[in-house]
Amino acid sequence: MSAPVSHTLVLDVLALQGIDATPEVARQIAVALAGQLAVVAPAYQRLAFEDEPAAFASVLAAESR
Repeated sequence: MSAPVSHTLVLDVLALQGIDATPEVARQIAVALAGQLAVVAPAYQRLAFEDEPAAFASVLAAESR
């Protein structure tokens, strides 16, 4: 991922869903989301040019070996 997930992005996305969150909660969510994205980013990069999105499961399985 090229840019970190900001708490303002999280606040905006939650607001679009009708969820009111404090900046501190949004920061905690942003940190967790950034960590999750960092883990899956390599698999998503390899899949970016796949014709068959179902290959995602096989890429993740290969990563875990």
